[in-house]
Amino acid sequence: MNKVNRVRFRLVTSTAQNWIRRLLFALAGALAFCDVAWAQQASFPVAQLTSVYPAGGKVGSSFDVTVAGVDLEDAVSLHFSHAGITSVLKSESLPDLPGMSGKVKSKRMQRAFTVTVNGDVPNGLYDVRLVGKFGISNPRAFQVASLTEFNETQPNATAEQASAVSLETIINGRAKAESSDFFKFAAKKGQRLLINCWSKRIDSRISGALVLLDDKSHELASSHEVNRRDPLIDYTVPADGQFVLQVHDFLFRGGDDYFYRVALHTGPYIDFVFPNAGLPGSKGEYTVYGRNLPGGTASEMKSLDGKLLEQLKVQIELPADPILQRQLPITDCVEPQDSGMDGFAYRLSDPRGQQSNTVLIGYATAPVVLEQEPNNDPAQPQQLNVPCEVVGQFHPRGDQDWYSFSAKKGDVFFLDVVSERLGLPTDPYMLIQRAKKDDKGNEQWSDVAEVDDAKAKGDIVQGMAADYETATNDPNYKLVVSEDANYRVLIRDLYYGSRGNPQFIYRLAIRRALPDFRLVAISEAPHDDRAGGNSQLWTPYLHKGGAAPLKVFIFRRDEFKGDIELCVEGLPTGVNCPPIVVGPGLPVAMLVLSADENAASWAGSIKVVGKAKIGDDDVVREARGGSIVWTIANRQNENPRARMTSDIAIAVSGEETESVAIDAGESKTWETSLGGKLQIPIKITRRNDFKANLQLTSPGLPSAIKPANLDIPADQNAGVLNFDVKSGAVPGTYSFALHAPSQLANYRRDPQGAQAAADFSKEMEKVAADIATAAKQANDELSAAKKMSTESQAAEKAAVAKLAAAKIAADQKPDDSALADARTAAERAVAEAADKIRSATVAQAAAQAAANDAAAKSKMAETEKNAAKQRAAEMAESSKPKQINAVFVSTPIVVKIAASPITIGPPASPTVVKQMQKVELPITINRLYGFTEAVELTLQPTPGVIGIKAAPLTIAKDQTVGILLLEADGKAPLGDLNVIVKAKLNFNGQSLTADQPLAIKIDAAEPLK
Repeated sequence: MNKVNRVRFRLVTSTAQNWIRRLLFALAGALAFCDVAWAQQASFPVAQLTSVYPAGGKVGSSFDVTVAGVDLEDAVSLHFSHAGITSVLKSESLPDLPGMSGKVKSKRMQRAFTVTVNGDVPNGLYDVRLVGKFGISNPRAFQVASLTEFNETQPNATAEQASAVSLETIINGRAKAESSDFFKFAAKKGQRLLINCWSKRIDSRISGALVLLDDKSHELASSHEVNRRDPLIDYTVPADGQFVLQVHDFLFRGGDDYFYRVALHTGPYIDFVFPNAGLPGSKGEYTVYGRNLPGGTASEMKSLDGKLLEQLKVQIELPADPILQRQLPITDCVEPQDSGMDGFAYRLSDPRGQQSNTVLIGYATAPVVLEQEPNNDPAQPQQLNVPCEVVGQFHPRGDQDWYSFSAKKGDVFFLDVVSERLGLPTDPYMLIQRAKKDDKGNEQWSDVAEVDDAKAKGDIVQGMAADYETATNDPNYKLVVSEDANYRVLIRDLYYGSRGNPQFIYRLAIRRALPDFRLVAISEAPHDDRAGGNSQLWTPYLHKGGAAPLKVFIFRRDEFKGDIELCVEGLPTGVNCPPIVVGPGLPVAMLVLSADENAASWAGSIKVVGKAKIGDDDVVREARGGSIVWTIANRQNENPRARMTSDIAIAVSGEETESVAIDAGESKTWETSLGGKLQIPIKITRRNDFKANLQLTSPGLPSAIKPANLDIPADQNAGVLNFDVKSGAVPGTYSFALHAPSQLANYRRDPQGAQAAADFSKEMEKVAADIATAAKQANDELSAAKKMSTESQAAEKAAVAKLAAAKIAADQKPDDSALADARTAAERAVAEAADKIRSATVAQAAAQAAANDAAAKSKMAETEKNAAKQRAAEMAESSKPKQINAVFVSTPIVVKIAASPITIGPPASPTVVKQMQKVELPITINRLYGFTEAVELTLQPTPGVIGIKAAPLTIAKDQTVGILLLEADGKAPLGDLNVIVKAKLNFNGQSLTADQPLAIKIDAAEPLK
């Protein structure tokens, strides 16, 4: 049994395997149905774009695309993230019929556009959104390429029906359920074919699978997941021949959402570049590894799919512009954990002008050093001069890389490994060790830290990052050097014993602090906190008087803990977003957009900007965008797919008014501390006769500060949010919005559209009736013309007969003038009859044309009348009052949480105490946030300091001053040193502490007299 038959046997013939395949297919279909069913639950209409087909096109061309999705009525345009890509709605205007007002050209659902890609648009991935009646949609990936485009034609479900294509082509298709698509092509001996499927990377639901067959249906190669879960086939043709390509979903699912683009070509393809980073503004030599490289030579490196790669030495100059250095181009699907990185896109072209795929070259934060083997033995590590950035490879299988460096007391280094964030399926592990010499001068190594994944953010992010998961497998560590020492670092893949590949690149940065931050703003639908974890395709769509959230993730580098002020630029008139300050260290914040009650319709892109002070510099960082890719019904059954986007978009409805406005927090920053309590007033404005109960929740907040839900009865318009801060909360400034999930009992979907459709239906009914009357009149006139023609023909016949008789009579008596006059009269009568026939014929032809035209117009009018009637009925049905789900969003609440409700005032100058003496040290506490209870103070010397002590001090309730009796014995070290005054207290039942460093000076004891 050959390989292709074995495959067929496994997938089709085997009863057990076939049953499993069908079960998987059924489960996948059930999950997809759940998603669709959830997405179609009655809720506020918001434009949701699920597919654009084809999902790309050729540079310098125009072509048609169709769109699919939910709530896409009255489409206006497609909004692309590159200005060089434009679209025009393909019109289906009604015929020009008599009596039409012309105010309504068409009420049909428009699903087609003509897209034009200018010749100067670079190859790559862009975002496309639809702008229509219900706002601006979520993005879909749109690929621009330079190869010939081919859209699949049906039927092509068997090898015998395969569509003929040529090399250097991109095939656009959609997978069909329980079926495959087949394409045939010719190739020549020695050609290295690359069959690169774009599916997951362009937001498709398909899990692409490729099979290459010869002309006898023998399998030559196959692929499923190679490049970010997309398949790739690399095949060198052994002889001229015909080949067949089979494309299908791995579980044989299908539909409009299972679109794909398959590049069938012999052009260059880059697998990776080594090193994959350099210093900004530098120019140096890099090695490109890939396939069909122009001028490339054979290498010993193998790709992830096991193919030998070519190599090519190139010179690459990295951008020196600081603005460019803070960008991350979307050259591929950028996963959430990758979206805080920086880099620029690099590609190659061959002599034909064919361009390779792009790869990301990163910006190093210190001089780049290449890994040098052998460094697998801890006794023979690669020596480094720090700071530096090492670029290495988890290769071959079992590879362990050791590095060593020296550090001085007081040095602080940040060790940051980047690998998974390069889009690789790696899981780096890092071990840091320090050497200490024993009595004989031999180095003894001890573990300093063992780091697997990046330090978790804990409760701060839980829930807030549900749709856009930024956690990474890449480890990082802050190394504080307490004494001069040698260090060594082990870097390896966590699964190094079972895998290894030269493409598994890592970057190990050992750098001094370079604090900075990056931002990603996420379009995330307001959540019903009570309903569990659902995720919906969504772009902020503001109703007049309403609000919508915009979540911002903060990637902080090297423990940057400064405040960041977030604001929004480019908002339309009538839309506001108050700036907020994100407190020290917090990784997530919430902006809230709100629309005035007289806001006009608008759709477009905005900017989210973060401003901070880093050292002496005022820095500004523009946020990148982010979005989920597909609606899912329950996160417990399926992880949300999300990615970085090219822009951040919002829309405003100038027609709908929000039924509920929630004014929270009086537009101020509320301050308290751990253990504190706040009572935040909430005001409700009800519109559109909304009278239901409301339950206000605070989704996404960490449990340590999450307030209890607030219930506001239908007959009330105010309440108080009780905010209790637990001792386990992380101090900082938090911004959030309350969500009020509810139901609208009598919501009407697009009543204006329904009325316009009804008016147009009435207009078409009148137009059709008038045209039918005109058609009847035209038919009557045609009948009269036909009668006249018949009578003229009869009169002519009689005149001809009379003329014949007159001619005979006149010929018999040529001298009879009366007979001659009779013949002349008969001839005149025949001529007149002929003229009448000609006139009647012309009149009949005109009447026939008029009747035909009237009949055609009547038929068109009847067709359009019926279509308008059907559309009006559909719109009337959809606009009937219905109960729908809604989530109303409050204005933002900003809460600043301090670590303690007290501060301890240190003396203005260092306290001096002599050995063997006691000194009274006045301590003043500043009470905040209504704290009145007693405070217990103790003295804690810093590690290694002895001979300093103080008796515990209690400052009584409501008091602010006490005396700490500081005592130094003979062992107290002379000179300046620091101690810590530690306060213990209880605030609202929460046990808290507060520390205050205290500078003291130890003088020598006075000599004995």
